[in-house]
Formats: sequence, structure tokens, C-alpha cells
Amino acid sequence: MGHARGGGVCQDGLARQRTLGLPRVAAGARHWWADKPLYISYQQAENIDAFRYSPTFAVALTPFYLLPGCLGAIAWGVGNIALLFWALHVLVRDVLPGQWPPRREGTFRYSR
Repeated sequence: MGHARGGGVCQDGLARQRTLGLPRVAAGARHWWADKPLYISYQQAENIDAFRYSPTFAVALTPFYLLPGCLGAIAWGVGNIALLFWALHVLVRDVLPGQWPPRREGTFRYSR
């Protein structure tokens, strides 16, 4: 649960994301721009798992590093949701057989 004081909910969400990709990606971008090695373990110093992506990925996701913590986490989440909906759209359009009426396609995309 979040705290009543400013930023509590966001801080709790960021603490839970330590095991997800955003802190790792942000750290990769930070290390890239600081001219530090990407692929050594920063587990001791920063409590972040090793960066496992290409340097291009670190550069491409720099905006998430530049945004303040809470805004970066929100943008990361919104981006992931947008990617999911886009992938479902492509699945219906290109992979699943037949012509789907708009109502059926919408039901498929937005059902639980």
C-alpha cells in the first residue's frame, strides 16, 4: 500500500520494480553515458542485476533514465501496455485466420 505523504505510492511501486527491467535499463543507460562498462556486475554497489542487452538498447532507452524516477516508471509501464495492445492488433490482423468484424476484434483485444 502507498503512503499518504507525497511520493509514497510511487516509491512503493519503484521498490517493487527492482526485480523488473526498468532499473536495469536505466542503469545501463546511466553507465553508457558515464562511459562505464555495461556488462560488469553492479550488484554490490547499486543492487541492480547485470545489464543483458546491446549498447544500442541502452542508448535507445535513455529517455527512461532521464525522466525522474516516478515519471520514468509510469512511462515504462504505459509503453509496455501500448506494446501489448499493438502486438494483439498485429496478431488479429496478420496471424489469426479470417476477417474479423470490428466488434469481435475489440472483444478479443479488450477482454480479460
